Amino acid sequence: MSEFVRSLGGPILLMDMATWEKWGGSASNSATGFSGTDYDFVCHSTGYISKATVQNKQVLILNDMPMDTGIVENAEFGSNIIRIMDGDIDDSERFLSNHATQTFNPKNQVDEELIEEFIVDTGDLVLVESTARVASFNKGDCLGFKLDSGVYAIKTYDYANDVVRVIVHRLLPS
Repeated sequence: MSEFVRSLGGPILLMDMATWEKWGGSASNSATGFSGTDYDFVCHSTGYISKATVQNKQVLILNDMPMDTGIVENAEFGSNIIRIMDGDIDDSERFLSNHATQTFNPKNQVDEELIEEFIVDTGDLVLVESTARVASFNKGDCLGFKLDSGVYAIKTYDYANDVVRVIVHRLLPS
């Protein structure tokens, strides 16, 4: 993995590219039709992870504190969304390469949540900072990737030690 999306404090979203192209971020409600902005709509979610329907597609909402968020393909554990929170880590990618064994080992996880069904209609997805919108796109606002169409279960693990907190959202084909 070479890039992370940096949260400004709001949720990070996983959505298909077509939904992202209509996303109004903190400027409008062009995707959701919500009484506030599209960003306000997703800020009503709770927990580390939840889902909503936007433009008749499922959107994954990743909440919590500002975190570096990226995609990691791991030979043993498959596709994972990784969220790292620690002000002292300058290079999230280097941290992951140095700590991958303990980060991905379910024995080291301290908490777990499950979304039983997340439907991916198209393989072209984007991981995006929820305040961003296509019209004012900045590098670092989003990270595109491909995932096979289908139904996924998403297990969320919260790993923490004295140095760092890492949240792993494991995407498991159903």
